[in-house]
Amino acid sequence: MPAAPQLAPAACSLAAVFIWGASDFTGGYASRRANAFVFTAAAHACALVLMLSLALAQHAPFPSRTGILWALLAGGIGGFSLAVFYRALAEGKMGLTAPIAALLGAAIPTLADIAIEGAPHAWTFAGFALAIVAIWLITRAEPLRKPEPDDTPNIWRRALLKLTMWGRALLPVRRAQLGLVSVGSAQPHDPATPTQPRRAPPGDRARVPGPTQPYAQIDDEEKPGAVPKGVAVAALSGVGFAAFYLCIRQAGAGSPLWIAAVSRAASFIVTAIAVVVTKAPVRLDLPRATMAAVAGSLDITGSALFIFASQHGRLDEAVVISSLYPAVTVILARLILKEHFSRWRFIGLLAALAAVPLIAAG
Repeated sequence: MPAAPQLAPAACSLAAVFIWGASDFTGGYASRRANAFVFTAAAHACALVLMLSLALAQHAPFPSRTGILWALLAGGIGGFSLAVFYRALAEGKMGLTAPIAALLGAAIPTLADIAIEGAPHAWTFAGFALAIVAIWLITRAEPLRKPEPDDTPNIWRRALLKLTMWGRALLPVRRAQLGLVSVGSAQPHDPATPTQPRRAPPGDRARVPGPTQPYAQIDDEEKPGAVPKGVAVAALSGVGFAAFYLCIRQAGAGSPLWIAAVSRAASFIVTAIAVVVTKAPVRLDLPRATMAAVAGSLDITGSALFIFASQHGRLDEAVVISSLYPAVTVILARLILKEHFSRWRFIGLLAALAAVPLIAAG
């Protein structure tokens, strides 16, 4: 097989990685101050107009009736899943919720395709394993953030304040032991009961440090063992993405432009119904409407590239490569939103880069 046609599916999947990653960052960021269903419906409407225009301009052949039905089913599931996914991005950290959806969205169709078409090449398997490790490293919960060097003076100040407060709390006990408590300042107490430190009023307890009193409130996402926000919703969207991949593959070998347009029409209908049912206020300001147009256009472009890759290659290879798009979302979240970026997450990004050529070489 010539090298160019053999690498074309991998190249399209890799292009979808960058496009979907930018689309998810744009949609997730805009959904923080807009209704997720309203925003997604607007994005789907813009995407539908774009893909219909391209399909008509290219005079692409219309798919079969069976392909249309599968594309409609894929669009309905994918449209709802995308709205749920934007909700997850808005509720939690982008660097955590996006990889969870990608991991589930990649694992289910990959296992299904291996069961149907058989095991791929050994190099492809190695790439799959490396991609799973990459997604896991990007997905793993971050440990408690270590203090920055600039925070050192604040840490010493807090420690000094804590020691001072402890000293003030224990001073009456020590003075009583030494017999230095004056008669006028002594408090009546039971001789059989040792003198106790002054009990702080309820409103002051947060300022009196003790073994079980936290010095500052910790967010739920930073508490050890706590489930970060948006994880459950991200998992639901990941299952929906897996169903979208499987249904798109069943749409056949029709024009990727028409399949993407038909599926996006179903996505728009589903999200529009959700807007009506939830009675969400149908309004977007100009910046959010612009971001909806950008996110929708990027998302459907990535979908068309993925459809082409799945038609001209194995589904599991197209899914695994395309599912590395959270790397782009994480990088954008770090550069623009200044989200925490650990060394393990950086190693995961390197593993994702190494997994793509292994899969393509297979």
